[in-house]
Amino acid sequence: MSDRRYSALIVSSGEKFTSALMGVLEEENCYPIVTLKNVAAGRRELLEREYDIVLVNAPLPDEMGANYAIDITRESNSGVILFVPSELYDEISDKASDFGVLTVAKPTNKTVVKQTLKLILATHRKVASMEKKVHSFEEKIEEIKLINRAKLLLMDNEYYDEAMAHRYIEKTAMDSRKSKLKVAKEIIEQYQGKE
Repeated sequence: MSDRRYSALIVSSGEKFTSALMGVLEEENCYPIVTLKNVAAGRRELLEREYDIVLVNAPLPDEMGANYAIDITRESNSGVILFVPSELYDEISDKASDFGVLTVAKPTNKTVVKQTLKLILATHRKVASMEKKVHSFEEKIEEIKLINRAKLLLMDNEYYDEAMAHRYIEKTAMDSRKSKLKVAKEIIEQYQGKE
């Protein structure tokens, strides 16, 4: 198990079920754990803060909870586990799984809850890692765009060919101990008023 802590929101009107979930979450290094008793309170809470995982114990006093679970996956990166009565499992699971909601039939046991929780946490880690890579990739693309823009400005204003503009940016960066991105931004700023 990693040293990382996972924030958790439990939306459940059943005290006994909530208590059992809290025990499992604590064993899986989840903290803080916030508990609420209805969908309306859950929706308000998720406007204020995002959680790594949200556990919804359906039905809830103000609505079933399936649509709420689906909405969470649409509006956040939280992993969602939806607990539903066994007689509704097939119907709700078919609908909810299309949105990435893991559905568990009740009654359940600690082993099933732990396995489902481990699965949702592993998925959460994988998604977070992919988002980090995408963000890094987007930054690199933006850097390339700015450097290319600076090259074009040098080609237009100093009559360099592309190779000369590229060498100029690299040499300036090396000589001034700046990144190519910083040099490109300075070139863009220098010629901004001349465009």
